Amino acid sequence: MKRLTCEMCGGTDLIKQDGVFVCQSCGCKYSVEEARKLMIEGPVDVSGSTVKIEGSVDVSGSAVKIDTQQKIKNLYEIARRARDDNNSIAAADYYDMVLQEDPFSWEASFYATYYMAMNTKVGQIAESAATVRNSYSSVLNLIKKHVSEEKQEDCVKEMIARVKIIADMFLYNVQQNKDNKNAIDWARYTFEMQYTLGDCIMKVWPDQEKIGNVAAIAWETAVENNMDYYKKNFDTAAMEEEEINGLYSVTDLYAKRISAIDHDYYQNYINRKKFEQLERQRKIIEDEIDWRTNEKCRLENELKNAGIFCNKALIKDRIAFLKAKIDALCKQISELK
Repeated sequence: MKRLTCEMCGGTDLIKQDGVFVCQSCGCKYSVEEARKLMIEGPVDVSGSTVKIEGSVDVSGSAVKIDTQQKIKNLYEIARRARDDNNSIAAADYYDMVLQEDPFSWEASFYATYYMAMNTKVGQIAESAATVRNSYSSVLNLIKKHVSEEKQEDCVKEMIARVKIIADMFLYNVQQNKDNKNAIDWARYTFEMQYTLGDCIMKVWPDQEKIGNVAAIAWETAVENNMDYYKKNFDTAAMEEEEINGLYSVTDLYAKRISAIDHDYYQNYINRKKFEQLERQRKIIEDEIDWRTNEKCRLENELKNAGIFCNKALIKDRIAFLKAKIDALCKQISELK
């Protein structure tokens, strides 16, 4: 007896609901006509050779016509559902299946790699970041060649947003494992993954100002993540100027590139660096004021309760010294600009 078999998952439990047949295993939907085409038992014999045909088959004429459009449509539906549900494992699998059927799809090409990287373990961050980074050129060229011009910018912005998500995930795990000897390398690969996206956008669309603005968005997200990481993990107030310049060499470079597009960006970036440096200096001074004030209060209480044999003059001298030092530190804070 003929029975319906789902093209997507091979399930045979299909139930008619609201005029369409729905696979109870994966949720794929088939119209009545599509369901008829699925009701084919066994292999199809063509010219003496037995071949296996996937998808619905039209045998109304002398030629056998394979219709894969509905299969691709169903694969996209399942892949996007997994994506919207943040099911990385299923999304990676189904987007890979889409890519096999639709090799010119930028969406499948990008997300098959993206979701594979989303499933990475902490120790594989560098390799996964490099894999995502290496996919940019081919994906962006697919967008340029196979997506209408008015939709290209939205596709590229979608990539930027997704790369920001995975970068944030990688950096969170780096921060949770900051004592690991490889943590700095993991962070570096993550930043390169973000910076390179902007670089590749500019290479694929070298003469289009509008896309250049989009590249700046990719660079800005990278600089922001980079700066936040430095703020959390490096005490620049205790570093020499040469060390600081080396630390910020990459962010300085990309801030200047962004400034060629957003002319106010570089000055704002420099102001932020100065502000963060001053904040670190202020925090160091405030901490010193706190412990000197506590010491002064302790000596004042000691003087108040001192016996006749206590060297009160020595205590008073120490209190006077601490007071002068505290006043000097407070002046330093007031002069920080």
